[in-house]
Amino acid sequence: MKRDDHHALKDTAILFILIFGFGYASYCCWKRGDMLLFALSFWIYCTLYTSSGDSRWHECGHATAFKTKWMNDLLYNIASFMVLREPLVWRFSHSRHHTDTDIVGRDPEVDARPLDMWNLFLAFFNVQGIQAESRKIWMHANGALSPAEKTFVPKSESENVFFQARLFLAIFVLTVFMSVHHKSPLPMMYVFLPYTLGAWHFVLTGVFQHASL
Repeated sequence: MKRDDHHALKDTAILFILIFGFGYASYCCWKRGDMLLFALSFWIYCTLYTSSGDSRWHECGHATAFKTKWMNDLLYNIASFMVLREPLVWRFSHSRHHTDTDIVGRDPEVDARPLDMWNLFLAFFNVQGIQAESRKIWMHANGALSPAEKTFVPKSESENVFFQARLFLAIFVLTVFMSVHHKSPLPMMYVFLPYTLGAWHFVLTGVFQHASL
């Protein structure tokens, strides 16, 4: 239960070596035209990217991964992008979630009851998450907060929230430009597809944790 930087750095290094390794393997299979091996290696890349990103997002958000604060903050911001969550607004949202857990109207991360099995199936592809986060990123990039967000995001931090949303959009636009420039779907596949193809594991564990209990 005691934090240290050594174990967290080792864990982070192993994860990113695996992500880049399977990403490169996918590229090689794509270039060779071996679509079956590409599908397998790319699926593993997506799963490591987004599902492992979720646990890093959560633990670094709580500052329980590293002993050193800036290391937690750095990985938290990287992992936030990996799971399509704006880092600052989600930090405040998650703090409210743990303060008023499952209180309707207060908990911004409350799970609806009863569970809808069709929506649960779609959740394994992160459909609702992508839709919700895309709307929020666009709203924040346009300089607005939702009524609920205004209750937990300090006014002093609103401009930083807007900046982060615009930074996300800039990265997405650059990714699309790279695909068009190189006449290849790969840049967009590497950035956008993990959000849906790689979400299954964090959804699985999240459902067990938040719904089954």
